[in-house]
Amino acid sequence: MGSQWLSTIWVGLPSIEYDLGILTGKFVCKPLIFETMRFRVEEDRRKKVLSFPDPETGEMITQARYASEEEAYQAHLAILKKIRETEMI
Repeated sequence: MGSQWLSTIWVGLPSIEYDLGILTGKFVCKPLIFETMRFRVEEDRRKKVLSFPDPETGEMITQARYASEEEAYQAHLAILKKIRETEMI
């Protein structure tokens, strides 16, 4: 299956497409400068994006954005918990 990880990073600049709701359908007034994504490295060393449960809705998503470091950190922990509970990692 390859190794996998959940990554939450500071992206530095807000995503106009994301903040205006083009990708999510939700307009956000504050810049979303932290991003969470989940990856797996395949045997041929290619990186594959995996879905993960949204910490608020439980809906499976491939990217989440946050306005503050604390919000991103708490969401990261909640996502890890849900992944461990549902996938028995």
